[in-house]
Amino acid sequence: VDCNITNHEDLIMPPEEFLNKHISEVLPTGIASAALVKLDQVFNDMRPQMFEYQLEINDQVKHYEARIVYSSENSALSIIRNITDRKEAVMKTRKSERIFAILKLLFLFRFAFFYQIQMYYKTKFNVDSPRGILNYCINRG
Repeated sequence: VDCNITNHEDLIMPPEEFLNKHISEVLPTGIASAALVKLDQVFNDMRPQMFEYQLEINDQVKHYEARIVYSSENSALSIIRNITDRKEAVMKTRKSERIFAILKLLFLFRFAFFYQIQMYYKTKFNVDSPRGILNYCINRG
């Protein structure tokens, strides 16, 4: 078992505390279970497997992607990447898309509302333009 890492802030503990330990001793139960299922799949069909998970490290939720490939009869290679920036960018994009959709609906509602007002005044008072509507309302009083 070996560990090669560029950013130690991505680790939940120093390497000396997890090297040569079973995955269930190191990772939370749900993540360890998912990893073991993927490892079984790798050893059964020798095809690469991938899964994503998140961990809270130093009071921050970080997102990771694990890719596991068959290495030999008794070993597999696992590459773990911190994908927090990508996940946050996707969430910001989705939030922006929702805001844009709401603004679009508000604009369409505003347009439809003013169109209805314009049609009402055109039909009722023979006024064609928004300026004509305004003049009618001012002069009416």
